Amino acid sequence: MTRFGNQHLFLQCVHQERVIGTILVKHFWNLAELYVLPEFHGQGAGKNLLKTALEICQIQSPRGHLRVNSSPNAVGFYTQAGFDTFDSAAPLPYGCVPLIYYFSPNKTTHIN
Repeated sequence: MTRFGNQHLFLQCVHQERVIGTILVKHFWNLAELYVLPEFHGQGAGKNLLKTALEICQIQSPRGHLRVNSSPNAVGFYTQAGFDTFDSAAPLPYGCVPLIYYFSPNKTTHIN
């Protein structure tokens, strides 16, 4: 299921009429939330949610990239999907790791 607001993307992964995962991207460049029920980890739900969000945000993003402040436990998931680390202008809470996914291969988009 895909829901667009004026500035946001919200996707749900449903299995047997049960929501097992969600992703929220604010302003089509700020990945604010990606959650999959623990019993469905490793089965592709998160990967499919992220892949679909990347496809949509590549068209809609005003910045040419998608950013996420990842928990340390999820860094491998995001880097495997093509995200890179970058230096954040401000310190992040709870040990979060700033990551970015560029939609163009030249990586020259403006980071805010």
